[in-house]
Amino acid sequence: MKKYEIDPDKDYLVSEVKEKFGLSEATISRYIKDGLFVALKLGQKWLISGESLQSFIASRMSTAKELEKYQEKMYNLTQASKQLGISVRTVFRWTQSGKIRTIRIQNLPYIQEPEIQRIKKSLEKS
Repeated sequence: MKKYEIDPDKDYLVSEVKEKFGLSEATISRYIKDGLFVALKLGQKWLISGESLQSFIASRMSTAKELEKYQEKMYNLTQASKQLGISVRTVFRWTQSGKIRTIRIQNLPYIQEPEIQRIKKSLEKS
């Protein structure tokens, strides 16, 4: 079985999902709580539906395909904060105020390389 081959008719244990996707148990629990994974608790164990795992893969692949449309390097807020040498909180505030322009893909903000360079120059001037 390849890493991301999922049988939609099978239910998977948290340990199997953790191994297949490289997710932590805390992340898997959050995805269950948020409804991203459909799961059933049997005793002490959670069983996650294969169908919801397939939907998860499809959504992640479509995000990657949308990002490929942009030729410039794209940064999420965490990556942008490292590039700019400022906190993620500051990057978030600046995107909210319009100081940093973002592109939204599946409702997540991304910052293009030219915008990172523009902000770096303005930070150097300060």
